Amino acid sequence: TLSGIILDVTPHINDAGEIALDLIPQIKEYLGTSPIAPGSDIYAPLFKTREAKTQVMVKDGQTIFIGGLISEREVDRRTKLPFIGDLLGDIPVLGLLFSHKNIVKERVELIFFITVNIMSPDKEIKGVPLPSKAYVPLFTDTQRGNTVSTKKRLKKTY
Repeated sequence: TLSGIILDVTPHINDAGEIALDLIPQIKEYLGTSPIAPGSDIYAPLFKTREAKTQVMVKDGQTIFIGGLISEREVDRRTKLPFIGDLLGDIPVLGLLFSHKNIVKERVELIFFITVNIMSPDKEIKGVPLPSKAYVPLFTDTQRGNTVSTKKRLKKTY
């Protein structure tokens, strides 16, 4: 898979209307490529992956949050003197006199907020159309005995 943020959610609804959620948040960062074997000309992508697995029990309409996916990295920061540094800071050698470079540790925590709603045919959540209402048939070709229908997605304005 590609790099980015993936949230895998598997809901299980019991007879009491409670929802057990299996949650697997995952963050993938692309690091580059590496040969698949020493001396090989074939390269494979390298990823740094962070993931957590948890299960929670919620009721319809409740909001939960998941945190703890923390990343730390060092970032090179270059600051320039006001006015003079802006003019001369990008000139090789001379720019070093009017700028300062330092390494800053950056810490980021990703938090997911999830609101759980049980969808039923007679209930529609604000702004979330039911699948049956998201498409409408344009035409049905019944002249030749075929029941071919073409559907078009509705555009909803807010």
